Amino acid sequence: TNKGLQVTIQSTIDLSKHLLENCNFEYVLTAKICQDPLEKFFGIIRQASGPNDHPTTPSFLHLNFTITNTDASKLLLEDLREIFHNKTNERYEKINRLRTKLDQLVEDGTWEPSDIFHKKQCASCILFLKSGNINHPAAEIVALKSKGQLIYPNNFLFEFLSIVEHSFEKFCMDYDVFEKVVEDITENNFNLKYTFSEHTVDVACEIIVYYLQIRLRQFSYQENLKQKEVSREKKKISKLYNT
Repeated sequence: TNKGLQVTIQSTIDLSKHLLENCNFEYVLTAKICQDPLEKFFGIIRQASGPNDHPTTPSFLHLNFTITNTDASKLLLEDLREIFHNKTNERYEKINRLRTKLDQLVEDGTWEPSDIFHKKQCASCILFLKSGNINHPAAEIVALKSKGQLIYPNNFLFEFLSIVEHSFEKFCMDYDVFEKVVEDITENNFNLKYTFSEHTVDVACEIIVYYLQIRLRQFSYQENLKQKEVSREKKKISKLYNT
C-alpha cells in the first residue's frame, strides 16, 4: 500500500518514456502502474458489501477478513476446456427435447412447414424470408428507419414470433420458463407456412431457442433496473429514520 501511494502521474510518465525510448517498447499499458491499489481495494470492499455502499467499521473489518482469508477455487485449463465442451448439460438436453418434439409434430402432420430463419446458407430459405410485406403493420418502424438496407419482416415469421412472445409473457416469471413455452407452443394447433419441409425442424428449433435466449436477457435486464429503482427508494427512505 505504501509503495502504491508513492506512484504519481509524473513517475508514470517517466517510466512510460523510458520504456518507449530506451527499451524499444511499441506501447505501454498503464493500468497496473497508475491505478492506486487502495482504490482497487476499496472497490472490492464496496462490491462485496452489496447494496451497502458505505459499510461501517465492523462491516469493513469483517469484509476485509472474509476477502483476505477466502481461498479461491483452483481450476486447471483442462477442467475449463472439459466444462465448455461438455454437450450433456441441461441446455443441450432441453434443445434436443425441443428438436424431437418438433420432429414428431411434423411427422404426425399437425405442423405444416413453417417460416423461420436457418443458419445454413440455403438460398431458397433466405429468399423466402426476405419476401417481406412493406404494408404490414409490423413494417412501420422499418419504413421509418430504413435507408434502403433494412429488410421488411416476413409475415409468417412475424406470426410465429408473436405466438412465441405471447407464450413467453404467460410464463416469464416461472422458473422453468423454457419448458413451459415449448409445451405451450407445441400443444396449441397452429399452422406454420414454410415451403421447405426438410428444414422445418432445424429452423423452428433454432428460432425458438435463439428468441428465448435474447428475450430472457432483455427481461432480466428490465427486472434488474426495477430492483435498482426499488433499492434506491429504500435508501432514500432509510435516511429519514434514525438508526
